[in-house]
Amino acid sequence: MRRTTPYALFLALMLAGAGTLQAQEAAKPPLPSHDMAGKENCVMCHTVGGDMGAMPASHEGFKSENCMLCHAESSPLQTGQAPPAIPHDMAGKENCAMCHASGVMGATKTPENHGDIKNESCGYCHKPAS
Repeated sequence: MRRTTPYALFLALMLAGAGTLQAQEAAKPPLPSHDMAGKENCVMCHTVGGDMGAMPASHEGFKSENCMLCHAESSPLQTGQAPPAIPHDMAGKENCAMCHASGVMGATKTPENHGDIKNESCGYCHKPAS
């Protein structure tokens, strides 16, 4: 039987922790690699299938005003603050805008900074409460 030294155990734990940290960092959307002054119209250069910092296919139809919701340093996805969870079940409630666009039935109104994000995109950030 092989015996593990405390140093080997420490090294293994450190490497495992580094891998976890790298995975967490990789999960964050990338920050802009350039100054944003005068470059607020992201989709002028960044498009799905384009060759200037191409956007993933999942971003098809996204508008420039929505980019910084994820790609700004202050974004909850960058700072580790989770966006609000969905406090209700989703059965029959896939059309988020039906209630949240206008605040119907006491629903939290969709913030102005969300622009015209489509229903199918809400789940990218907002997850059902467990």
